Amino acid sequence: SLPMRAGQKLVGVLDVGSEQPQTFSEQDLQILRPVADYLALIIENSRLEQTQQRYTREQALIYESIVTLGTGLDSSNVLKLMAQKIAEAVEAGACLICQIDEKAGTITALARHIATQPGNPDQVWRTLDTPLPISRDPLAQKLIKSKRR
Repeated sequence: SLPMRAGQKLVGVLDVGSEQPQTFSEQDLQILRPVADYLALIIENSRLEQTQQRYTREQALIYESIVTLGTGLDSSNVLKLMAQKIAEAVEAGACLICQIDEKAGTITALARHIATQPGNPDQVWRTLDTPLPISRDPLAQKLIKSKRR
């Protein structure tokens, strides 16, 4: 096994095996070390590219949010559009925007977007504009509990 390093960062392991013990010579290792380094660069470049793509999606979402808020749409349509943009930005199957009313003890779904893709349901379990007791929503309970810490 050889470490795969990009600079000082360990990004993987190149594991070359054989059924024969002590098969690999020092000459083999001299060949495999630069290969391991090259593979590490490929892995690190791929990770950096994914990070850059995510950053680009996030920046596009922020920009589109600003544009959407300035369109003069009513809040319901803005929230619906934002749910769509958020789902697209993070490549999620669905996005639901809810309002919590701690005083009333309810959570209400205000907007949703469900991506049309194979295996994705056509609806989420919360009904829009229908207050649900927080006691029946484990996620809302968890959020409220973590907020109080």
